[in-house]
Amino acid sequence: MAKGDSQKLNTRVIHKKVHHFFWLNIIPFGLVGVVIYLYHKGEITFHQFPTQTEKLLWLSVLSALLMITLTFLTYPFSVWLRRGAKRALKRTVPSITGEQGFFAFLIGIPLWGLRVLILFLSWCFYLAVIAMIGISALAFFAFLGYALYLNLLHTPSPPKGNMK
Repeated sequence: MAKGDSQKLNTRVIHKKVHHFFWLNIIPFGLVGVVIYLYHKGEITFHQFPTQTEKLLWLSVLSALLMITLTFLTYPFSVWLRRGAKRALKRTVPSITGEQGFFAFLIGIPLWGLRVLILFLSWCFYLAVIAMIGISALAFFAFLGYALYLNLLHTPSPPKGNMK
């Protein structure tokens, strides 16, 4: 493969990722943006919603906002931290047969152990972020589902009787 082909392939992959990122997230960001705009203008407040259904819908929007915030602020950081810890661990595995000798090996063991600890903590942070995103997504669907259920429950049924 020539150098130009590799460059075209990388550009195509990056373009595909950006395109996917854009279309995957424009709708939730747009909806949350509309809610924030209306809240900022004073058109929506939590106390304006008298029914439980409306409050649940408001809570579902807030949980979606939390999910989006967690996804785009903490998730990339946790992935970056985890990858960096892996790379640092690969570079500094202590070796007795290295050029530095036995004393460098003895000094390298605590550093290596520290990097293993950092890798473990970065994985814990990564899994905690994934769990928080999942919990907020479940809250979104639970609030939305319960609000729709209450809405259907309190919707008047059509009159029964002879239809002439």
